[in-house]
Amino acid sequence: METVENIIKFLSLYPRWAKLLIVGCIGVISGTLIYAPRSGEDAPVEAFAISSTKAYLLVIEGVLPFSQELRNADVRVTAFVNGMQFRYPTVAGVEWMGVDPNGGPITHESFRLPRADEYEIRFEMESRDRISGQIERCVSQQTITIDKTPFEGHYEVFPLNRVAKVHESGVVAEISFSIEDAPQGNGQRR
Repeated sequence: METVENIIKFLSLYPRWAKLLIVGCIGVISGTLIYAPRSGEDAPVEAFAISSTKAYLLVIEGVLPFSQELRNADVRVTAFVNGMQFRYPTVAGVEWMGVDPNGGPITHESFRLPRADEYEIRFEMESRDRISGQIERCVSQQTITIDKTPFEGHYEVFPLNRVAKVHESGVVAEISFSIEDAPQGNGQRR
């Protein structure tokens, strides 16, 4: 309340036209701050329903290791989308890809998806220790259903105990991926 009184005393020192100008400017600034559209990182991205008439890409963005063993390992990821398999990496002659310990992009890779009204996606990952050559399979029972694009997601995988064929506790890695509109043309983007 004291602040309002101080503002009134301050404005009383000026002529009427100056007071109107100050109040008008405050009104314009307030209106702009309230009604102006926001942009930048805080602005939500508008999602559109997936349509079987359009082409989409699955983009594998990277693998974030959570276990110390994976920090010294190479990986390969298999994505299962509506019953189809997509293997990463797909570079000729390359079967394994090194993991960035900080979870940064290894090498982005995109796959043209079959046309559909929605996508059911799950991932499996194999890791190979660079020293011993031992291979460990990592899986999850989670299936993600995607019906809007663009979509960005993370998929957690767990080690599979080879003897008992059950999940061991603890997430060992997170696969970052997205579903994007495919560009016109051949469909591969990166």
